[in-house]
Amino acid sequence: MRFMLPMALTSTRPVEKLEDFKGMKIRASSSAYLKALQGAGANPVSVPWGDCYMALQTGTVDGVFTNFDGIHATKLHEPGRHIFTTRQLWVPMPIFVTINNKTWQKLPEDIRDKMLKAQEPILARFAELFEKEWDRIVEDQKKEGATIVRASDKDIEDFVSLQAWNDLRAEWSAEAPAMGVKDPQHFLDTLGKIIGEEIDKEKKQ
Repeated sequence: MRFMLPMALTSTRPVEKLEDFKGMKIRASSSAYLKALQGAGANPVSVPWGDCYMALQTGTVDGVFTNFDGIHATKLHEPGRHIFTTRQLWVPMPIFVTINNKTWQKLPEDIRDKMLKAQEPILARFAELFEKEWDRIVEDQKKEGATIVRASDKDIEDFVSLQAWNDLRAEWSAEAPAMGVKDPQHFLDTLGKIIGEEIDKEKKQ
């Protein structure tokens, strides 16, 4: 299991604050982010991930909103040299490396045990590298001619306070019972409490 870096906007024109999103054609990877961008005044555009580089080159989009390491890995900062980002807009979606269950069951028990134990030092090493990765990418992109603007506390507060997030939570609450969630509002309240507690811990450090 691994995690992605926080969100960032890579664009063909300078972005100094969240208000600059207004009127921009911005691509995002999910319907939730597209709705949030619309709520911020942008014109959301759906473009396949593999076409994002060309879309920035040709002006099909003005910017791409995605995880910071994804921008770096695919060199989107070459056509979109203006980066707007922050450590605080994390991506709550882990990426898993999985194995087919039938294949797993066919493996000898000692091999399965060794594979499970091997992940412990790997996760510890990943956590160590992950902590430094944001700063490393910032420096790499600066060397390659990109400009990096860090979102202000006000920008972050304005983004997380968009009405679009409340609308999305309401949509999910309405759809969740059909997916087996018995009390969607309790789930959201509990999740919000956990996140709030972690944010408070972070502020005190």
